[in-house]
Amino acid sequence: MDGDVKILIRLSRAYNIPVRKSENTRSSAVPESTCSLLRVSSSRHLLKPPCTTDPLSEVNVCPFIEVSFQNTTYQTSMAHGSHPCWNEELQMDFKSPGGDYTYAALSKIKDKIYINIFDEAVIEKHEDNCLRGCSTHSYTKKNWLGSVAFPFTALLHQSKVTGQEDEKLLQIAYSFKKYCKSIFPQRRIITTVFDTEGKSVFITRYIKALNPPEELLVAYVDDLESTFDLVPRFVSLIPCLSDLVDMEDSYDACHCWMTSEQCIMWGIGSKEDHAVLLCNYFLYLGKKAWVLLGTSVLEGPVSYVMTLENVDYFLWNPMNGQCYKQFDIFCPLRCVDCLINEENVWFNIQHNNSPMCVNFDISKEMFWKPLLTNNYQRMKQPTVQPAEIHYLSTNKSMVQELEKRVERSLKNKIMEWRSKHPTRWNRQWSAVFKKILPNLEINYSNTLSKKDLKDLFREYRFYWNVAGFPLQLPYTDIETITDAVYRTGVHTTEIPNTEFALTVYIHPYPNNILSVWIYIASLVRYH
Repeated sequence: MDGDVKILIRLSRAYNIPVRKSENTRSSAVPESTCSLLRVSSSRHLLKPPCTTDPLSEVNVCPFIEVSFQNTTYQTSMAHGSHPCWNEELQMDFKSPGGDYTYAALSKIKDKIYINIFDEAVIEKHEDNCLRGCSTHSYTKKNWLGSVAFPFTALLHQSKVTGQEDEKLLQIAYSFKKYCKSIFPQRRIITTVFDTEGKSVFITRYIKALNPPEELLVAYVDDLESTFDLVPRFVSLIPCLSDLVDMEDSYDACHCWMTSEQCIMWGIGSKEDHAVLLCNYFLYLGKKAWVLLGTSVLEGPVSYVMTLENVDYFLWNPMNGQCYKQFDIFCPLRCVDCLINEENVWFNIQHNNSPMCVNFDISKEMFWKPLLTNNYQRMKQPTVQPAEIHYLSTNKSMVQELEKRVERSLKNKIMEWRSKHPTRWNRQWSAVFKKILPNLEINYSNTLSKKDLKDLFREYRFYWNVAGFPLQLPYTDIETITDAVYRTGVHTTEIPNTEFALTVYIHPYPNNILSVWIYIASLVRYH
């Protein structure tokens, strides 16, 4: 019954929360969140210390977490320090549409759970036209530091064919999948999928070395490692197609896959389409790569790409471009079930399928059961992929118009959300942030130095208390961008005479694949 079902979320701790600076160190008034965000690398998910210099100038950050689901927000208590510990459990009310709590009904729910982290700051402000000796008023504001969102369906997974394929091969695939499910029913295994014409296709036919856009290959001619980072970055900017199906038996029971060329031309793809595209790009760049099927703590069923470099295995999430080493404790991948390349499909038969515990040596049949024997591997099936992908250039004037439209829409929305308060826009700071955003896209896989930021802010940093940060997301529609800005809560400040700065930059990639950057900040002038 409604009201009797709860979702329990346990919030334990956080690491490397950026710290604030005291007002007497205004020379370093770089927006704190910016410094922290720019140290995140899309290529290697490793712990890095927060951007601190002089410990004596740091003000103890006061982080707390808000969790939002189905238009209701829940909040933890306030902690202290850059490594806070909450150990709190939030009980969230849950209602299924129509009161139907069957698996089929729950699998159709598209709501997301949003987790936002804020820093509660107290601002001392003199009244207008008041001498410094007059009394001051204290105002509490919350500065957004970061967020993560995952679909409700991720919680659910913490649980006659027609075509032109060889009939004997399809029978082998069917028997193999049936056997795998009999020994590990919860593990994922895909052997055949439907193409866009409704024909059953053997899954290995989707894996083939394919060329990335030329501009990615020439961006770092003398730095192959940066090219390896830029390619998954490009794939992550392709919008994701919802792959929920109205079936009760299995997530993988009925799947339609695009070719990599279709994914590029249509500008959209499922999780599996993203993984296949990234795997094919890596094969073109000379990497040993496999598509990996598994389950993530954050996303439920996922498709990663695994690469072997020397003796180390790396796990790539094509949805955000992040890369993790096999033994990275921060890797959200919880289960490794299946590996796929252009030659074969391997099912993981190891008892423990956690990435840290898995032996990835597919040559050992005591760990991995192959679908095809050597005889069938020699009978290589023809690929469904093209010989190469031809890319189209993006209209830059169209992108510039879109920039203006997004910025205008966001400003109107912020003024609408602040209808009871005046909203003043600071053009000088907006112009400063406008210079930063293109550099963030160029240096996405590297660290933009704090000195570079100080040089940009040097003209105004002595006069303003700045709380700001950049947001980045692929372009899907303006509503999605608006929701992302709203969740930061930057518009909720009630400090008198607060000004705002907002600017938008859109970086075009081929085939109208766009990277959207928004820099937003609230500004309070020092007295």
